[in-house]
Amino acid sequence: MPTRRARRVGLRLAAACAAALLTAGALGTLGAPPAHAATAPGRNDFDGDGLADVGAVTPSGWVVLNGLYTNVNLQLDGSDTALGVKDLILPGNIAGTAKNDVLVLEAHGSLKLYTDVSADRSAYDTTWRGTGWQMFNKVLAPGDLTGDARPDLLARTPNGDLYLYRSTGSATAPFASRVKVGHGFNQFDQLLGAEDLTGDGIGDVLARNTKGELYLYRGTGDAARPLATRSLIGPGWQQYSQLFAADDHTGDGVSDLYARQYDGDSYFYPGNGRGGFAARQTSEPRVGDTAAAAGAGGNGTFGKSVLHGRTASGDVYQYLGTGRGTLEPKLLRILGGTDWYNFHAAPLSGQPGGDLMLRDVNGWLINMEPYADWPDLSRSWNYNLSLGPGDLSGDGRGDLLARDGSGNLYLFRGDGTGTRVASRILVGGGWNQFTAITGSGDVTGDGRADILARNTNGELFLYRGTGNATTPFAARQLVGTGWNMFRQIASPGDLDGDGYADLVGSTPAGELYFYSADHTGGFKPRVRIGNSGWNAYVRLF
Repeated sequence: MPTRRARRVGLRLAAACAAALLTAGALGTLGAPPAHAATAPGRNDFDGDGLADVGAVTPSGWVVLNGLYTNVNLQLDGSDTALGVKDLILPGNIAGTAKNDVLVLEAHGSLKLYTDVSADRSAYDTTWRGTGWQMFNKVLAPGDLTGDARPDLLARTPNGDLYLYRSTGSATAPFASRVKVGHGFNQFDQLLGAEDLTGDGIGDVLARNTKGELYLYRGTGDAARPLATRSLIGPGWQQYSQLFAADDHTGDGVSDLYARQYDGDSYFYPGNGRGGFAARQTSEPRVGDTAAAAGAGGNGTFGKSVLHGRTASGDVYQYLGTGRGTLEPKLLRILGGTDWYNFHAAPLSGQPGGDLMLRDVNGWLINMEPYADWPDLSRSWNYNLSLGPGDLSGDGRGDLLARDGSGNLYLFRGDGTGTRVASRILVGGGWNQFTAITGSGDVTGDGRADILARNTNGELFLYRGTGNATTPFAARQLVGTGWNMFRQIASPGDLDGDGYADLVGSTPAGELYFYSADHTGGFKPRVRIGNSGWNAYVRLF
């Protein structure tokens, strides 16, 4: 059995979790400190017991740090919530101060540093802010790679280039200019900084490919060549939807690992000090539901993990994702009527879960989220289909797509506020061949938003996002045939917690099927998650 420390790292953050402080049961079982609790604080030790703590972002936007006795809900920049958090990174002591630090990567591409974070206070202001980080699909904290006893950062681009950001020890200018240190890292769907797995005091990196092979990249301590040639730890790791860097949770001075299955069951792998792991142990409670855990190996994601259904009378129901490929019971979101139609969810702003839009009978496009105070984004929204798949232009801000009656598809760039869109850009014509167009995030694993389109023959095509507003999609790729069996298809975002956008389809008989992304641009075999009643919706989105 794992230690009490290991058992308490559950990170079971349910989609319904919107409370200010998470309870002990939400993050795991808390117990008495181990005998070595008086050791000097190490990396990510926020409560001073000498053992690494865990962090996560809840679905409602809270940043939470969990120590042995404490659950601290951070107030960042004067806000009770950290809306727009794409990834939470716990690097250790970046700024050279007395306590450890926290990095927050926002959906719009800002990376913020918060210094001297500890369990005895919760309110923090930004000490440094860098922009343009949306160019990377993964930012990770491996520990000290250069041998100067300061933790560094690695960042990966969609084309697989890997860059080193060497730590300077300054709170106001924490990183030196980036240096390219590798390529080909886009083959990995899990990439995580593991701190020290080998006992040499230098940080290491773990990487899993889509075949399920897990590799170790040992840190060298040389800034010019910080990672040694990879070595295979073993196959069979594809059963896990997320791997989590745990640092040292057992107190033996060696980093450990957590792994979460698609059904939410989680396991603890103690590090063996030689770059591998001892036999896995069950971790309770389950590392289950929708959450972004600090140190997770998947790409940071932001947007919806929710499905909406609109009835013929205009009522809109909401189904929150569980993080296990299923949906919570429905909630009535809007009591509608024929005056409102063309609803769609679009992550235009920094709001978790996206923004719910509607078009009225006068052709006004309105953001109906409370924060936006119902602004009209357009008073001439004369389109027969619209959706918000995420950032299509590469600026870190969510965009809209709309199709007119002639089959022309247009891109509308968002400004990140959810209240304005720029003038339209023509994507191309011929889009009226499709009976459904959907998308809500990244299907392929490159960190860019994609869309899917079904034609009248039932063929489903993938349009990979390019990150370029003038040519937002690469040439289409056939995903499969037979998709006309579904009355409606829609992307609910990431429903199973692996960081990839998934797909659902409803049959004329009212069944609902779930398709999990297979991490290569396609989907795994379908799973029925609804037995009846889904034919009541004239549109899923």
